Amino acid sequence: MTFTLGIFELFTYAIPGAMQLGVFLYVALRLDLVQPGDLAAVPGLLLAVAMAVASYLLGYLTYVVSIVVDKVYATRKDSGSAWAAVAADAATLGDRRVPRANSSFLLTGVELRDREVAQEVGRFRATGLMLRSAVVPSFLGVLVALTEAVAGPHHWLGAAVAVVLAGAVVAFARHGRELRYWANTKTYQLAYWLELPEGVPDTPASAPHVAQGDSRS
Repeated sequence: MTFTLGIFELFTYAIPGAMQLGVFLYVALRLDLVQPGDLAAVPGLLLAVAMAVASYLLGYLTYVVSIVVDKVYATRKDSGSAWAAVAADAATLGDRRVPRANSSFLLTGVELRDREVAQEVGRFRATGLMLRSAVVPSFLGVLVALTEAVAGPHHWLGAAVAVVLAGAVVAFARHGRELRYWANTKTYQLAYWLELPEGVPDTPASAPHVAQGDSRS
């Protein structure tokens, strides 16, 4: 039996899940729920596999929770605004259509024609989702650091870590949104050059609105 982990799964689930696991493990150690000796007693390979699986599963949960980040940090840089920007540029080139559809769906069409280019866009999207998911463990880290600053032995260190992590929360949310916007923009730019069948909607008036509920956009 073989197990493969793609770029999307690694960035979107495994890395944020590992961050989440790190926060939980730190709290468990500070509360004496787990002793360092207990971890040292576990065979190295088994511990590595267990941590990898735990990170992956926590990554899925973190991904679900991170959808709230888009609601809290709401900007106009969504898939709809990406389409509008590309359509405005395309209008200066001629009458060729920019398909108005879900960007993930269009990326599948790009992948059928050029897998390497589609993978490049996919990396942008996966990195953006990774940064969005990283907001969750970073925010929990802020809470833990503030607790350390108030009740722990190293008040100033806890306060400094809280400030750094708070900055990371804002940066992750912002740049995660930016990268996904770039991925959507690139997808619509590539889709502009696809050969589309007749009847594919290309204007806001004749097309359904781009799905806002797609958490991967």
